[in-house]
Amino acid sequence: MKFLELGWVAKSIISLIFVIPAWLSIDFLKKNFAISAEITMVGYFAGTSVGAASILMLSGVIPTAARDIAFFSVSKFLPPFMVGILLGALTNLFLFSAIPAAPNPGLPIAIQSSAIVFVFLLSALFSSLMPRFFDTVRMDFYHFLGILLIILGVAVIVSRR
Repeated sequence: MKFLELGWVAKSIISLIFVIPAWLSIDFLKKNFAISAEITMVGYFAGTSVGAASILMLSGVIPTAARDIAFFSVSKFLPPFMVGILLGALTNLFLFSAIPAAPNPGLPIAIQSSAIVFVFLLSALFSSLMPRFFDTVRMDFYHFLGILLIILGVAVIVSRR
């Protein structure tokens, strides 16, 4: 599919467009259908997994031939699955639970988004210290300044509770 060939900025903007209603749905489903944030999280990720796998199969990224599935499932699926179990489950359980409890559903997302500063710095550090395991990353003052300004804005918003 051609959308998989888009650049990272276009993919990021498209992701932003889709994630906004996804985040808003947590509070909406709780208020209008009495669906807890935790149940929404499980349903959301089940739907995300099925939807993403279907799109990737249709686009040929995930093999559908029986002879390729065994290799794919063991060598390609297990590592990210374990990351999801170990990190993703707790990350999202706490985030989805915080959203309906916050005075504004955007605040927990804003706090969690401060991870970009750490990811930005650690990815540069890891790529220089462990190039065998991490790709080279581009890091410059302007990228860091832009990220830092976003985080400062988040800090101002969150500090006015």
